Amino acid sequence: MPGKYETFIVKDEMPLAVLAVHSDYTKKLNTDWKPHALSVCVESYMVGIFDDTIYPEDKKSVDEWCNECVELTFNDVDGGILKNKKGVVASTGYCDNMYEILKQHNNGECIALMIDFGIAGIDIGSSIEELMKEIEN
Repeated sequence: MPGKYETFIVKDEMPLAVLAVHSDYTKKLNTDWKPHALSVCVESYMVGIFDDTIYPEDKKSVDEWCNECVELTFNDVDGGILKNKKGVVASTGYCDNMYEILKQHNNGECIALMIDFGIAGIDIGSSIEELMKEIEN
């Protein structure tokens, strides 16, 4: 769905997931996430969701973009929102792996994506509910 998206990192003691939610639906999220047909492969302990218009086209820009992602993920907060606010990146905190992408729809249009890090033994549902309460306030 075209438009502006809000980005979030769901955390417990470590990042559990990254989300991108259409700004018209940020306060209308629910816990009814459905599997997306795609998954994402992570090979550097970091993953993100980005606006495809910001992907750099030349080597210097690629280096700057990658450096910003690395700085955000390999610090005390394990991730963050890019300076231009067109992406979110987080350390998976676990390992290189294939991670599930989940989605929410409204009237047939995708309004939110989430990359779930699938960390065993951690209930992401309660962390998402806490995030939704924070968003509402």
